Amino acid sequence: MITIEDCYGFCDLAEGEISAIAEHENLPDIVAIELAQTLVKKQGGITVIRNMILDDISFAHDYGNTSQEAYFKQVLSHFDKKLANQCP
Repeated sequence: MITIEDCYGFCDLAEGEISAIAEHENLPDIVAIELAQTLVKKQGGITVIRNMILDDISFAHDYGNTSQEAYFKQVLSHFDKKLANQCP
């Protein structure tokens, strides 16, 4: 039987990045993993993911949820660092 942890392991994104997609799209994590992997492989998909994370930060800020805002800022920082390390 495949667990949710196995699915996280198969995905090219970190758990926080997947949770940002799940939050943005109002999806369960397992569906967000599938969407994340699809976007990673699609041209322009990385930009879509980054914009989702930015939206999550903005929504959290607008609703005064400082802990969630800080969390998604950390997710964005990790995402950007990972992308920077993949560039030649």
